[in-house]
Amino acid sequence: MKKILVTVLKGAWVGGTLTVPGVSGGSMAMILGVYEKLILSVNAFLKKGGDKKGAFKFLCTFGIGGLIGMVALSGMVVLLMELFPTPMVFFFAGAVAGGVPVILYEIVDAKIKIYDVLYLAVGIAITVGLSMLPEGLFAVSEDAGIGGILLQVLGGIITAAALVLPGISVSHMLYVLGIYAGIMTSISTLNILPLIPFGIGVLLGVVLTSGAMEFLLKKFKKQTYLVILGFVGGSVVELLSHINPGEFSFVCILLLAAGFALIFGLFFIEQRKNKETVQE
Repeated sequence: MKKILVTVLKGAWVGGTLTVPGVSGGSMAMILGVYEKLILSVNAFLKKGGDKKGAFKFLCTFGIGGLIGMVALSGMVVLLMELFPTPMVFFFAGAVAGGVPVILYEIVDAKIKIYDVLYLAVGIAITVGLSMLPEGLFAVSEDAGIGGILLQVLGGIITAAALVLPGISVSHMLYVLGIYAGIMTSISTLNILPLIPFGIGVLLGVVLTSGAMEFLLKKFKKQTYLVILGFVGGSVVELLSHINPGEFSFVCILLLAAGFALIFGLFFIEQRKNKETVQE
């Protein structure tokens, strides 16, 4: 029972952080020590002989916690974004930057060569490309036609990549795609109908991305994390490009530092706990 409760609480924390632009659900799952298990659990349904029963139990338990966290925090985050847009953008940018050490830790032993900068460039290019898409292209709507529904499914598939990849913020992806406010409002008000096509896309994307992610991390770990690092770096710049200079204040700097400290602090605590566990 204790193990189930811990899984639910971890799911609630990850689910809650998914509503915050800049905070990576994948990184948070990595920090909490459940990322690998999530990937393996999803892939268990795609592999012959996998522990499908155990995987289903874990995913359901974690998923319930995730939904609780998302519903609990989505309304508050939307309200804060409306009341204090510029300070919150700085907080989110700091949270994005706080995920950088998480990514670097995964490739700390890798030999970085000059041409590896190309992988960083790919990540930055992805960010720029997504930010240039027409605003509202993937917007959720109850009265969308067939084309609109297909775009909502596609938006869900793209968002799923951020859900699986550590270092990439799901909410920031929604922000870049121009559907953050609509998704968060629907979640906070429990207006489920317009979320169905998007949710189908997310499920499809998670299945596709999880398999690809497991393969890439096994065969091209350094290159994969460098692409993610480029995306994260581009995300910080893209986030800060939306600020209103007239609303800048010392509070913004404090929130920038607070966002970084929150994510980096959680990562540091998890690493320290893992070292103590190994020593025991």
